[in-house]
Amino acid sequence: MTPVLIILTGLPYCGKTTLARALEQTGAAVVELDHINRERGFRIEDGVPMTEWPETIRQAEARIEASDRHILSDEVLQRVRRRFQPPPEDSALIVDAVWSTQKQLDVVTAAR
Repeated sequence: MTPVLIILTGLPYCGKTTLARALEQTGAAVVELDHINRERGFRIEDGVPMTEWPETIRQAEARIEASDRHILSDEVLQRVRRRFQPPPEDSALIVDAVWSTQKQLDVVTAAR
């Protein structure tokens, strides 16, 4: 199977993590920048210094290269997320991707 990279990005509470978890159930590997930063000892709530992002990106790239199927889920702005509960009605999730299986497309369609 040809490797597929799906990058999820969007406003807080638009469904990036929900979609990433659903796609993970189809066998996709998920690479999350926030998870990498937590592993590196940063508290997401406090922010990550701009000087540290190149290393986070390098580690994400290494994980992506080590996997044949992956999703990069960027969960940023934790403090902003807490301020918007429930999420704004006009929140949206935009996904630009090529699906490798019908099952993955079905998961995305069901998540809408």
